[in-house]
Amino acid sequence: MLFRGALLGALLRVSSTRGALGIQALLFGAWHVGSSQGLTAGNDGLREIVGDGTFASLVGVLLAVAVTAAAGALLGWSRLRSGSLLAPMALHWAANGIGAVAAAMAWQFTG
Repeated sequence: MLFRGALLGALLRVSSTRGALGIQALLFGAWHVGSSQGLTAGNDGLREIVGDGTFASLVGVLLAVAVTAAAGALLGWSRLRSGSLLAPMALHWAANGIGAVAAAMAWQFTG
């Protein structure tokens, strides 16, 4: 409701549609910095690709921000296309749910 509702609505008043979508998407990505700080430490597959240490942690955060910013653009587009907050809310819930199920399955198969 914050990003696709209040923020996107306010940005559309002062910016073009493309600009408003881009800004809210980047801010949505930045919102996920805190939750992605331990991404490489807690993910063996990603750690194998980017390594350990401060640089690897930074790469993990930047990847998470890029992915969530892209998701924010899609969610913002779905808000504008549908004219409702329900579409992006449902997409966000579905993406989080699929991620949780996939993580649980991976844990089950590797544990």
